[in-house]
Amino acid sequence: MNLQRSRVVRLYFPEVVVREMVRHYQRRHRENMNLIINAVDNPVDLDNVLIDLGLSSPGVSKKDLRSRRDAALSSGVYEDSLRRQITSVGEVLDLPPINPEDLIDSYLRAKKPFKTDDAGIADYVIWQTVRSLAVSEPRRSIILLTKNHKDFASGGTLHPDLRVTLNEADQVAVCIDVENFLAEYEEEVRLAEEGQTYFAPAAKDLAMDAAEDYVENHLVGAKVAGSDFDPYPSGLEIDGLVLPSEIESPHISWVALEVDSASWDPYEAFENTMELGQLECRAEVNISAHVHRSEAYSLEQSGEVDAVDLGNLEEHYVEVDLTRHVVLQFNIRVDKEMSGQVEHLDKIAID
Repeated sequence: MNLQRSRVVRLYFPEVVVREMVRHYQRRHRENMNLIINAVDNPVDLDNVLIDLGLSSPGVSKKDLRSRRDAALSSGVYEDSLRRQITSVGEVLDLPPINPEDLIDSYLRAKKPFKTDDAGIADYVIWQTVRSLAVSEPRRSIILLTKNHKDFASGGTLHPDLRVTLNEADQVAVCIDVENFLAEYEEEVRLAEEGQTYFAPAAKDLAMDAAEDYVENHLVGAKVAGSDFDPYPSGLEIDGLVLPSEIESPHISWVALEVDSASWDPYEAFENTMELGQLECRAEVNISAHVHRSEAYSLEQSGEVDAVDLGNLEEHYVEVDLTRHVVLQFNIRVDKEMSGQVEHLDKIAID
């Protein structure tokens, strides 16, 4: 879908909507199969039913047809296919936490998205999913696409019952016409795609430059958490790193980024002037530390450290080096002024 590929918007699908789609499919499949099963005893009726469904005569018994029906409903083939299609263009949002008191209060007071009758549980879960997304993405504008204008909208805007449940009332808008939504953003999509054609070749290089600057200014010399003997609670956490318990004062002495391994994934564009993205890159990291002289030889022999310098520290301590391969993920802002800026380091982990 062009909107998703252009990074102008992200597409999200509430888990409850996916499950409803599966349920509707299963109901239609059961109804169609039951038509065939009920017509098996009458060849003329069976042929007419099959023609209406675009099928040919199966030449099987009712028992066999029931077995096929039940097997198809329990196999999960349709659900697996549906989820693959959805994840190819967007993301499925997990079921949100539900507050029973809020649920009951909304139901008894017929607050939207509840209707005046018992219907509305699924719509309630959809709205709680939207609220959870709004909380997790406070700087992102969200548009709820739905055909259910009676329970989510009022006068063409988000229903007041729903607006008051948001931390920022204007963060979520509602759109009940997908065609209008596409028309509204068509020009923005076109500009974004044109901008990416111009911008993409340079963006990765700028992101890589920003990552190298960040490494030089923030990682080299940084204390490393993980030593049992002398831990730095506030030191840099490297996922999966295990340090010998005997070492003290571990810190990063150098980092060599593997430029050829870098991948750039832009996820948001702003008016064709700036984009945000994630840069992932492998690297070799050297960690230097101090260890008591009596422990140095055994650590080197066991391979827990890569090098020992016996003569550069005071009498009882020596310096040791450990080299590890890691994967780094950076969140980076790149703009058309030909500059990049690391917003934060998302991850550093043993490769």
